[in-house]
Amino acid sequence: MFKNFNYLLRVFKEFVERRVRESRPRDQSRLTRDLRVNELDPWSGQDFGIQIHQVLYHQRSRFQDILVFESAHHGRVLVLDGVIKFTEREKLSYQEMIAHIPLCSHRDPKKVLVVGGGDGGVLREIARHPEVEEIVICELDEDVIRISKEYLPFLARGFDDPRVTVRIKPSAAFMRENQGAFDVIIVDSSDPVRPASVLLETPFYRAIHDCLRDGGIVCMLTECERLQPLVPCVRRLFETVEYASCLIPRHPTGQIAFIVATKKGGGNDGRGCKVPVRRLKEEASKELSYYTRQIHRAAFVLPAFVERAISGEDEKETKQEQKKHRFFRGQKVSSFQTNAKLCVVGIGCLWVCSIVYIQKIMLKMMMLLCFNKMQYGESFI
Repeated sequence: MFKNFNYLLRVFKEFVERRVRESRPRDQSRLTRDLRVNELDPWSGQDFGIQIHQVLYHQRSRFQDILVFESAHHGRVLVLDGVIKFTEREKLSYQEMIAHIPLCSHRDPKKVLVVGGGDGGVLREIARHPEVEEIVICELDEDVIRISKEYLPFLARGFDDPRVTVRIKPSAAFMRENQGAFDVIIVDSSDPVRPASVLLETPFYRAIHDCLRDGGIVCMLTECERLQPLVPCVRRLFETVEYASCLIPRHPTGQIAFIVATKKGGGNDGRGCKVPVRRLKEEASKELSYYTRQIHRAAFVLPAFVERAISGEDEKETKQEQKKHRFFRGQKVSSFQTNAKLCVVGIGCLWVCSIVYIQKIMLKMMMLLCFNKMQYGESFI
């Protein structure tokens, strides 16, 4: 009986939704205005779109789809596998933060490794630090470098610095070959899906840890709060692990975040990277559009739920809840599930009792009707 009722309810719901869709006026605006590129965020399910004015380049490399276009309001835009990596309008705010937070937290950065970052924006920011003697970029897709130099020269000018060395190979393999070689590692990767999915795996973090010198710092892209479960994985390997965020309008969630981790006394004498220990030269600071010493400190101020997730409080609460599980009818279920089952059983019993009660009333009415018909020849009901 309940299955038939649920089926009828589902059919009725689908019918109403179909009629509502058919009654709405059809939106023909997409057919008349310029094309758009939409970045769909795989974790939140929301997207962000930019109107295309002119497509400058669109081809698929060995590893990913590459699109460069002139937008209506955001200048030139770089899109990798449907993910918007750069807009001219944002003025390198993301690249400034991912580069200057670790570099200004290290007292003497000599060798810097960039994982990904084939557009050259992070190289451009690292080059503002004259203390850095060597910059190595390890990029898997050389087409990104070539296309950025051709269509985004203002961004790719970081490759012109004589301290830069380019390595076209998988980053994990490169780091395993160069253990204990770098003071700072910056992971400017694509979203951790498809070719960059390896960046979610623990061996990758182990390779970063082994590639850093003692006192080294790594700054890694983690998109936003949805990837905060990465923090416990990194915490097992590094001395300090912190979480910083950056406002960026072109991202579907409005912000991007970073994991900043240190190895054996890195950062502010082993106390992390929340307070910068070095200053940029005054000339270089004037050229920045986002990063300041105040923004550096403020980036580590986080909402309460993110702080709890990073500190591991949520994990402790989850383990405590799991201990409260008990056996119910031979199956291990929580008290909430048990109460839910009892509630459903109670509602079902109430529903059956109501049906029986209504049937009794109808039977009495029919008996009274027949009695009146036989006795008086008519019914009073």
